[in-house]
Amino acid sequence: MAHKDAGRQFYVCCRTGCPRRILDSSRIYNYLESNGWTPAGAISSVDLFVVYTCGGFQSAENNSINRIRQILTLKKKTAKVIVTGCLLKIHPAAIPEPGDVIFVDPHHLEGLDDIVQPTVPFADIGEPNTHSPVHDIQGSIHTLGHTIRTVASLRNGLHEIRSHIRFRRRQGKTPYTPFSGDTYCLNIASGCLSNCAYCAIKLASEPFRSQPVEDVLKQLTTGLAMGCRRFALLSHDIGCYGFDLGCDLCDLLEALFGNAENFSLILSDLNPRWLGRYFDRFMTTIDRHQARLEDLRIPVQSGSDRILSQMKRGYDIESVKRFFSEITARFPRLDLHTHFIIGFPGETEDDFLQTVKFIETYRPAKVSVYAYEDRPGTKASLIPDKIPGDVIRKRAETLLGLKDRLAERGTSLVMGVDPADKK
Repeated sequence: MAHKDAGRQFYVCCRTGCPRRILDSSRIYNYLESNGWTPAGAISSVDLFVVYTCGGFQSAENNSINRIRQILTLKKKTAKVIVTGCLLKIHPAAIPEPGDVIFVDPHHLEGLDDIVQPTVPFADIGEPNTHSPVHDIQGSIHTLGHTIRTVASLRNGLHEIRSHIRFRRRQGKTPYTPFSGDTYCLNIASGCLSNCAYCAIKLASEPFRSQPVEDVLKQLTTGLAMGCRRFALLSHDIGCYGFDLGCDLCDLLEALFGNAENFSLILSDLNPRWLGRYFDRFMTTIDRHQARLEDLRIPVQSGSDRILSQMKRGYDIESVKRFFSEITARFPRLDLHTHFIIGFPGETEDDFLQTVKFIETYRPAKVSVYAYEDRPGTKASLIPDKIPGDVIRKRAETLLGLKDRLAERGTSLVMGVDPADKK
């Protein structure tokens, strides 16, 4: 039987750099396709827009707002615009509220049913483990043959410009994510147990809840049956997995590696705070299965104990040094990735240099560096002694100056902050 919405077209976008949100958006994409909707090829044909916003970073908030405004300006009159995602929880006041925008709580996406009136309800759409071809919230809409210079010129020639607006074709490729397109994500938990002072994402997260080990094993079996061989554990913080179930990450890893099929595993977002609880068991597990472990991602955030304390990270730098020293000594072929934040309130030059020294000493395979920024509702936003933009810029330039030398020693430095943005 034909779907009542057959022929109607949709567009879904999110910040594809976030692996959790792209899966949420993919579930919406799958939901609409299951109800007979088809992905749009031109803006003039879109009947339903869904913008999954992000408020974790100021740039992500800006991109979310810009995308909403672009859609409201360019959409056809009868098209509906649904706005959901983290920004509704983190900074709802920033979102434009014209009468034709419909807000859906990201924790209750079944509310889409009231708008779509589906044949297949949202609750019947399983949580995806792979990415659908959703659009990136930063750059999905672009013009062909026209440059939009002012709102006035856009409005004056809107009927003509619409015919030249197209959505960027994916040509079968998945959008950019922290994992490659062939990665099958194992959803192991929602929420996290930490309360980091700078983190706005926590404000938008659901309460912490681990998936039972047997449910994660079913996901692995399904992925293997599909021919997938590259898997990633997915959670806001995999380190606290199982604490609500009476088990931990080591128990889950032993269960996963108990499957004899050939596959590799990525361990992402493992907070050192929790690693210390079971480090010796963790090392024993990794030692037995190191050939199947692709990389390990441990966010450090600062090389200074004083700043780590201010951040409410829950560990000291000496513990992290021990973790990195033992891991690199015993498993030299294992890629270690980490994150750092520069410019946290009160960060002195000495604090910053301790971060630099850590990077140079322990030489992770990949280091991602971000500039601190105040986010609404966070404890860090209330801390005085903010670091001026020109100081953050100089510190970013210092790290950039080390990029070639670090690369020669096997470390890839990725700057999530452009020094030019901090002038």
